[in-house]
Amino acid sequence: MIGTDSRLVALSVVLVLALAGCGAVVPKVSYQEVNGQDDKGLIKFRLQRSTILLDRKKDKDGKDVSPQEILMTSVPADRADDPVYAIMPQDNFFTTTHLKVTHRANTDLIESLGTEIEDKRIQFIQQVGGFITGLLGVAGASADTFPSYIDVTKFVDEIEDKEKARQAISKTGEKLPDGNTTYNIDIGPVSKDAIERGKFITNHDGKTVSVLFYAACRDVNVHFTTDPAKNKVFNLRISDPNFVQTIQLPAKGKIDMHTGCGVNVTSEKADVATDIKIVNELISQVKSIRDASKKGGTQSSGGNAGKK
Repeated sequence: MIGTDSRLVALSVVLVLALAGCGAVVPKVSYQEVNGQDDKGLIKFRLQRSTILLDRKKDKDGKDVSPQEILMTSVPADRADDPVYAIMPQDNFFTTTHLKVTHRANTDLIESLGTEIEDKRIQFIQQVGGFITGLLGVAGASADTFPSYIDVTKFVDEIEDKEKARQAISKTGEKLPDGNTTYNIDIGPVSKDAIERGKFITNHDGKTVSVLFYAACRDVNVHFTTDPAKNKVFNLRISDPNFVQTIQLPAKGKIDMHTGCGVNVTSEKADVATDIKIVNELISQVKSIRDASKKGGTQSSGGNAGKK
């Protein structure tokens, strides 16, 4: 029969395991690049890249306001030859990660990622305590002058030196698909916290992490140099899939991808046990063990007295 001291030591081991990393109970995932056929139904995605769409400003009836009134929008896009990645929840003895992914229509781009962590530590302590006591792409616009488009990330794709690609990039005399309208473009550097995509994948392939990685943000300035948009200047933000940034996965909540670049994180109250709750539950289990032990000792003493 297991002694009281032995049972309390066992419960103490549970305490150490349950509190290990306490305060860091967050969703755990891993990533891998998908290079072949998938017969496992993995949650797959591509990194967002940007296409800049241009069109004349419309009135309420859908007619052009003026030949000079031009609108420019950064739109999320993917490309068939872009790498495909899989995101996989990683569970352990005490926690389970639940993911809910929504893709943008007709693309492999993530529109939103919902996360929720199931904390099973209290439940596990109760079970163990009870056991001891008894014995977790946007298609391009038409090639007409307007609407039209700029495949902006191609200017980064063509730079083989990725350290150089991190820096500001300027191009002059570029042309829209119609071949007539020209523009100059200045692409700002990626954020200092951005990581080269290949390096991130190499360092984290198959490893358990608590972040979502997404295409890095860059500022873009487009200056038209010929009619019909001569001297028009536009500033906007784009997604560059050559580099990635990371965001912590909420214990329970949702990450929404911006159409231009970047993310919004919405956190909800997660049912994650605090250190105090865990310790209190362990105290309760210790008391149960001691009470059970005392009760057993009293019954044993009573039996011996009757035999004298």
